[in-house]
Amino acid sequence: KITKGSPLKHHRGEMRFSETANGNSQLDYTIEFEGKLPLIGPIIKAGLPLDEESDLEWRVRLNLHTFALTHNDSLQAELEKNTQNRELMQGMITSLQAQGELRDDVSAEDITNIAFDLVIGMAKNLVMRPFNEREERSAYLFRMIEQLRPEKRRPDAASA
Repeated sequence: KITKGSPLKHHRGEMRFSETANGNSQLDYTIEFEGKLPLIGPIIKAGLPLDEESDLEWRVRLNLHTFALTHNDSLQAELEKNTQNRELMQGMITSLQAQGELRDDVSAEDITNIAFDLVIGMAKNLVMRPFNEREERSAYLFRMIEQLRPEKRRPDAASA
């Protein structure tokens, strides 16, 4: 279920827990979604906790991040996963820039780092708020992301 007004549709997250050979737990997390706008989906790959399902996913994810801070093997796995996700996102952003869907006066690496860090920080802050405040609280992030489109492709440019 996607919260009304969200730039995402068809959101599905799946978490699979398994035991490793040394008795630790491993999480395999996959997420599927479509963006209503071509730019929004890749940039908000991780989604935000705007509904009950994604709220639970983010609470598990944040607890795993906290656990990883005190367990070096888990920390290394989290860092590797983050690196892979950033590389994937940077490739998508580079492609969007080449297609003229995204401004190219800001590097793909900078956009990736900003988007990745903003979404994680925003999600952490949103899980601490009641659901009825989350959409309004996150609206500025979507306005900011929209500014990464070339001006001629922004919805507000057509009316100007």
